[in-house]
Amino acid sequence: STSAMALKEQPRSLLVIGGRAVGLELGQTFARFGTRVTILQRSPRIIPEHEPEIAERLADYLRQEGLAIHTGVTPLAIRQDGDDKVVTAEVNGQRREFRAEQVLMAVGRTPHTRDMGLEEVGVELDASGFIQVDEFMQTSHPRIYAAGDVTNRPKLVYVAAAGGGIAAENALNGNRRRLDLTVLPDVIFTDPQVATVGLTEAQALAAEGGEVIQTATLALKARLRVSDLTGTLFPYLVQVEGLKLAAQTFEKDVTQLSCCAG
Repeated sequence: STSAMALKEQPRSLLVIGGRAVGLELGQTFARFGTRVTILQRSPRIIPEHEPEIAERLADYLRQEGLAIHTGVTPLAIRQDGDDKVVTAEVNGQRREFRAEQVLMAVGRTPHTRDMGLEEVGVELDASGFIQVDEFMQTSHPRIYAAGDVTNRPKLVYVAAAGGGIAAENALNGNRRRLDLTVLPDVIFTDPQVATVGLTEAQALAAEGGEVIQTATLALKARLRVSDLTGTLFPYLVQVEGLKLAAQTFEKDVTQLSCCAG
C-alpha cells in the first residue's frame, strides 16, 4: 500500500489481490482516478469479517463505479508478459488469468521479527511471526513489552498508539494499565464507509446470549447490587457464570482467580 502511493505514473489497469480494507480503499481511489481496477478476493465475499449484507451492498456500490470484483479466487502465480503482469489463479476449480499493468498486494502485513533473537530470549511469536502480548502489552518475557502492528493486536493505528503508551507506562511502573479492546470501533474508508463496533450477528449467536439474558433481566428488575451477584453461587462452566465474573471485576482481577473462587 505504501509503494502504491509512490508510483510515478498512474497505471491504466490494476489488479488488487485482497478484498479487505486496504485493497478496497486504494482500489476505489485508483478507479476514481480512471484506472481500470479488478479486485481478487480469496474468500466467498469481500470484507469477510463483516456482516454478509454489508459486504454485498458494498460490492454492489463498487461494481456500479466500474470495479470488477471476483471472489473465491486463489492466486497461484504471477508473471510479466510484455507491459502487463499476469496473475494465474484458481476460480471455482478452474484456472483463470487476470492481466493488468500493475498488481497491488493487499493481503496483510508481515512482521519484521525474524533474526532479532526474540525467541532466544523467550519472547513467543505466533504462527505468522507476530509478537504475542497480553492486555498489559507484556510479552512472554516479563521485562519485554511490545506494541503496534508487530504484535497480535488489531492492526489499527489508534490501537498501536494506545498500546504504545500502555506498554511504556507498564514497563516503567509495573502492570497497572490494560489495553481494553472490548469495545473497538473500526472503519473502512471506502465510499460509502463501513463502520462497525461490537459483535457481528454470527459472533453474537455463537455467544448464546439468549441463555444469559434472563438472569441479567431479573437482576436489573430486582435492583440487585454488584455484591448480590458476587455473593450468589453460580454453577461452574455455564454461560451465565459470566455475569458473576463480570461483577467480580469491579473489585478483583478475575484472571488471577482459580476456578469458582469468590
